[in-house]
Amino acid sequence: YLLCAVGVLTKGLPSIAFQGITLLIYFAYQRKFIKLFYWQHFVGLLALVSIVGAYLFYFSLSENVFAFIGQQIKEAAQRTAAEKPLFKIILHLFYFPIIILTKTFPWSLFIFALCFKKVRSLFIENKLLVFSLIFVLSNILIYWTSPDFRSRYVYMFFPFLVLFYGFGLIHLESTATWFIKTVKFILTLGMFGASLAVIVIPFFLPEKSFIVFSLCFISAIVIFMLARNAYRSQEIYRFAISLSVIMLMGRFVFNISVLPQMSLLDPEQKYETVVSEIIKNSNGKTLYFTGPLKENIRDLSFMGKENNEVKYYIPFELPYQVPYYYFLSTNKVLKYIAEPNQEDIFLVYDQFAYLVDCKKDISFRFEINHGNKEVLLFECKE
Repeated sequence: YLLCAVGVLTKGLPSIAFQGITLLIYFAYQRKFIKLFYWQHFVGLLALVSIVGAYLFYFSLSENVFAFIGQQIKEAAQRTAAEKPLFKIILHLFYFPIIILTKTFPWSLFIFALCFKKVRSLFIENKLLVFSLIFVLSNILIYWTSPDFRSRYVYMFFPFLVLFYGFGLIHLESTATWFIKTVKFILTLGMFGASLAVIVIPFFLPEKSFIVFSLCFISAIVIFMLARNAYRSQEIYRFAISLSVIMLMGRFVFNISVLPQMSLLDPEQKYETVVSEIIKNSNGKTLYFTGPLKENIRDLSFMGKENNEVKYYIPFELPYQVPYYYFLSTNKVLKYIAEPNQEDIFLVYDQFAYLVDCKKDISFRFEINHGNKEVLLFECKE
């Protein structure tokens, strides 16, 4: 429960759901439901409530704690089926497993070893795997039934999935011969395809480099040799090692060839230069962001129906790269200020500049990438 409190303070309300659901399902499976009423359990609950409650009390001294709680409930509900139409929920039920399998491919192929009775019998005998399975199945349902899915929402399940995949790999030889041959054929075909792709990639890069060509060519030869050895190997461990090395080399090739080109083409890279100009024109003055506040309404709904709403006010967002590069360059946090003064320098959206009650001396301006909005850098003059 101490770790659950840390989870609530860092990741929000889903931590409570993970803790509660896991305990309920696991104790029910173990037929030890009475443990929920032991004094140790109540001490844990008290620790959770005390830590989170102390934080919320301190937060309420300076901010609207109910707006904060409303925001947390809203964000937690977005990861569940509570706010989504029934049709989307049903559709998501079918393609969610496919998403998980593709995100963990090629290792996810080994999970199908559990389709064989002998492997399942060995699986059930392992207490760690049984607990991991209970944990995954009882908690992943929240995301399985939620159409508003992001891959990062389920990363915490991946270490447990790796246990299942590893178990399937270890006991692959306990399955049918046709299954082993099918898995090895699919993976070997991918390995040979990877060697071909590594050779072809440099020819499609906008900027050619002899070093990149050389490294890709050498990597392609190594990958081809590993793929050939994996194809000929009768031992599943050697096959898995070859596959692992090929995947690492593929990532290496991607990092030295494709990734730098992606960075050059990324339109967000311009903000580093923009911030440099902002700092140059600030003449050592402290930079603030100003302008009106916008009203946010968080409706707390269930199955698409509104139950309640919470209103709060925050500044209009700047692209996050601006405060990020500003902090990297100056070690200062870019803060919001409602009323500009004559001592500092300010950023404001052009559309809200007329609301600033002072004579403005504009020294720099730039356009953000999204929304075609212009931001001004100015000082207040008498």
